[in-house]
Amino acid sequence: MNSPITSSLLLICFLAASSFVSAQNVLSGKVLDEDGLPLVGASLFVVGTSTGAITDGDGSFIFTSLPTSAVRLRVSMIGYGDEVVDTDLAGTSSPLTIRLTESGEQLSAVIVTATKRAVEAQNVPLAIATIDSKEIERLRIDNINKVGRSIPNFRTYDDGGGSFPLITVRGIGTSSDVPIVGIYVDDIPLFNTVSFPSVLQNIERIEVLRGAQGTLYGRNSIGGVINIVTKQPTNKTSGFVSVGYGSLNQLETKAGFSTPLIKEKLFFGVDGSFSSRDGYITNTFLDQTELLGRKLYGATARLSWLVNDRWTVNLRSGTEFRDVNAYALAGAIGNTGADLDSLRINHPYEVSYNTEGRYKTLLTNNALKLNYYGERLFFKSISTLQTTHGKVDEDEFDFTQFDLNSNSVDRTLTTFGQEFRVGSNDNDAAFSRLAGAFLYHYISDGATNITAGADNVLFAPSPEIAAQYPYIQRLNPVLTQTGISLYANGDYKLTPKLTATLGVRFETERSASDNKNSFSRNGDEGYSFAPLGLIPVSFSESVNFNAFSPKAGLSYQLAENRLLYGSIGRGYRPGGINAFNTDAGKVKYDPEFTWNYELGFKSTLLENKMRFNLTGFYIDYTDQQLFTVTDLTTFSLGNENIGKSISYGLELESELLVTKGLTASVDVGWLETEIKEFSVVGFAGEVDNAGNTNAYAPTWNGTVGLAYSTKIDKITLGASADYQFQTDMFLDPENQYQQPAYGLLNAQLSARLKNYELSLWGTNMTDEIYFSYGYALPGFGGFASYGLPRMVGTSLTIKF
Repeated sequence: MNSPITSSLLLICFLAASSFVSAQNVLSGKVLDEDGLPLVGASLFVVGTSTGAITDGDGSFIFTSLPTSAVRLRVSMIGYGDEVVDTDLAGTSSPLTIRLTESGEQLSAVIVTATKRAVEAQNVPLAIATIDSKEIERLRIDNINKVGRSIPNFRTYDDGGGSFPLITVRGIGTSSDVPIVGIYVDDIPLFNTVSFPSVLQNIERIEVLRGAQGTLYGRNSIGGVINIVTKQPTNKTSGFVSVGYGSLNQLETKAGFSTPLIKEKLFFGVDGSFSSRDGYITNTFLDQTELLGRKLYGATARLSWLVNDRWTVNLRSGTEFRDVNAYALAGAIGNTGADLDSLRINHPYEVSYNTEGRYKTLLTNNALKLNYYGERLFFKSISTLQTTHGKVDEDEFDFTQFDLNSNSVDRTLTTFGQEFRVGSNDNDAAFSRLAGAFLYHYISDGATNITAGADNVLFAPSPEIAAQYPYIQRLNPVLTQTGISLYANGDYKLTPKLTATLGVRFETERSASDNKNSFSRNGDEGYSFAPLGLIPVSFSESVNFNAFSPKAGLSYQLAENRLLYGSIGRGYRPGGINAFNTDAGKVKYDPEFTWNYELGFKSTLLENKMRFNLTGFYIDYTDQQLFTVTDLTTFSLGNENIGKSISYGLELESELLVTKGLTASVDVGWLETEIKEFSVVGFAGEVDNAGNTNAYAPTWNGTVGLAYSTKIDKITLGASADYQFQTDMFLDPENQYQQPAYGLLNAQLSARLKNYELSLWGTNMTDEIYFSYGYALPGFGGFASYGLPRMVGTSLTIKF
């Protein structure tokens, strides 16, 4: 089978043939301050187009394919006055030098591309948050679990090891491996939560869209989208080296280098990282103190080719390897919420297991992007290949010191993707259009061995059943998903101030599973256990799903810096087949859908000193999926459609430039949820949970923060602090297991002299003991993982 990348390579021959057809409309340069020092993170926007850029570590920027030789740039940055620069490439030699005058009187504009075109965030009629490279460093966002630190009603919970991130948005979440939030790294889609990155390095910005994004992104964006954009190589040779050390013997090293191979034509960049940390959970039974210790490796190479004035080619290849020393979930089968809370209070950071598990995961992310930028239209071809190989050894499955159940996994996930986009590139036009097609093929192939240990005889109801232990249940499913979707979105200016948005997406998917399940006892691979009702079950199953995801909205420009908007959109997460199931009659589950109603107000006030955004929403969630026990007899786990729920709330996002160098931010979310239909059958019979709240839905949540910077002679000093808080929440939809309200105080100090920067940092400064992650199997018990204790450390970065 030919991959999409192979197919797209054929286009390069055509591009090479036209490589020197006409002069390139390429503009590069630097943004400097009054003293000639580079400004990092300045925003540049080509007025009248959908083209934007952000300066890199040495203040450099580059526009690769401008529609005309004469352009007008608007340049802005916090603490500096905006500049408008007119340039004609026909009479201007590149690179261009732009100097900003320090004023401390304005917030800078923010450019985003998560809408699949470059636009200013304050002009986008949807709830979108951005985290630029400076804030990423200040908040120490080095993995996907930390992205939600400053975004209201968008919470990311750190599982401690970095392998199972839990993301919830507006009361929508899941503990299954099929995500409710679409994650894209340089346009590479990640279809499984196990494939989410634990290593975020050399990041230019992170964009977070809240609410259903079914029209533009389709499957798995029922709660929103995280769009991660890494830094691209530029026309200047540059690099960096960073070394850090902190609590739990945490070591962090990062390095990167980029250079033009051919000036104004071909650029190359590479970066890598390594981090290690001791564990912080003690296994009292084995006297082992390294649970959740981990090692993370990452590396990425990028190649950018400016073919001519219209075409560019970008190639990306990255890899990540993580080695986590066991997982550590407190709790037990049959426990209560009070039992789990007692463990957190009286025996924190302790578990008692009879096994010592290990998780090893290797990820690769590859993309080939072809871009065409014409006078009126742009075209993109994005070919991707993503692989995940996960191996689990002797993972604890019963969470006790008894030899009851353990789990071993060896599985490979492979995703081929191909997207084509075409759209208009003039944002000021009366009708702005975007359309595309997305094709994908996903394969999950591997084996899982679940060992029922010898201690099961202690709980066997009869000698006949006790004689069956120990045994191994072998699950060997091959799951494939193949789909195609078509989408279109348009913005039409009904009046100079009133714009209508209409979009639609249609997608179809076929899922097929070939399951070969068996049981083994004492080397007998064909054994069956009649007393337990367990017999080998092998089956093949397939199912087709279709989804229609429309969106409609209106936005009204009240004034130049004030936008009012409303929208209705549908989100979709596909159904599928429970591959790890021994009952062929219970393997299918249906898609789930949301209708997302949103009303928002965006404003920039006080002469651009304050940004104030307010969003209200209402979500109707139907055919809701729950990861649970699908079969009591065989204790098979999988997804089931449990009913429906609603959620509604408000989100405030604000930023104020208090005075020169001092910025304050307040981001607060209010959330209410209610389960309308949800019945579960356990050992105690059927329980109706209507009226409960959704899991991971704290009524209040948010972050308040301060950041200050000042220059003394040639040294730039910085200080920041933020407090992330949330009220009580349940870990399960049955509302049996609760995490009380808590808050995390984080701080950082930094000093920069030319190309050297030293920082001191601390997280969870009050040493809060809390459960950061947890789940419950309805009727069976709840389990939770402890969040990180107080961590302090230092890092040194050198740029050249």
